[in-house]
Amino acid sequence: MEAAYSPPLWCAVIICLVITIIMKAPVDWKSVLTYFLCAQGVSRVTFNFGVSTLLGMGQAWFLTVLVVCYVLMLVLKKNPSFENYVKKHESMVCVIAVVLQIALCYVGVQIIYFLQFFVGYFLSKLDTEGRQNNWISKKVFIYLTVASIILGGARLIANRYLDGTIFYNRIIARWSFSIIAIWLIAVLIIICKAKWAEKMVQSKPWKLLDLTSYPLFLTHYMFLTGPMKVMGWLPSVPLQLTVFAMLTAL
Repeated sequence: MEAAYSPPLWCAVIICLVITIIMKAPVDWKSVLTYFLCAQGVSRVTFNFGVSTLLGMGQAWFLTVLVVCYVLMLVLKKNPSFENYVKKHESMVCVIAVVLQIALCYVGVQIIYFLQFFVGYFLSKLDTEGRQNNWISKKVFIYLTVASIILGGARLIANRYLDGTIFYNRIIARWSFSIIAIWLIAVLIIICKAKWAEKMVQSKPWKLLDLTSYPLFLTHYMFLTGPMKVMGWLPSVPLQLTVFAMLTAL
């Protein structure tokens, strides 16, 4: 439902561009072409190749990753034998994916964002309790919890001694973040099985929040950085937050 009502990226780009011009700030027109081509996230995938981006639209990098994932999904759907192979050899595929991600990081390529997408895709197809789309069993949740604790601890230790290295920034930090994110989703799914939670997510206020969350996400960052940065206008933090919220909602 949310996707059907979400504004495209170029709407937010035009707003950011108009604000930049009104504020008489310099505009790099190459960056406009970058967003038109949805290539703003290239530098998150290939570290040795950067593109021009607009100040205030840095949060939109993930859309580049999604475009690539959607294309890969088309390839996957046309080759069902590959999907069946992954299902039959889950452990081996996971090990290969982790090793490949680590190796590619050292040559300047980050594939973990794509792996996150397809981990979610294959998890949604798991049938752990005899019911479709129900992958959160007690056993799986325990594994996720243990993995989150181990990787979270490893991240804290590595941050102290290895911060700034490829091993920490692109491998340890990324994997710990990913596993903890999956664990949080599992927690939310478990909570939402409760009747009160089900009623809450079916309520009109919650649905309205759901519909507005993506547009708010697309526009909020331009008031945190660039010529429209609210922090540069007002000295009071509460006032900054108030104005920031009002401008984003507007």
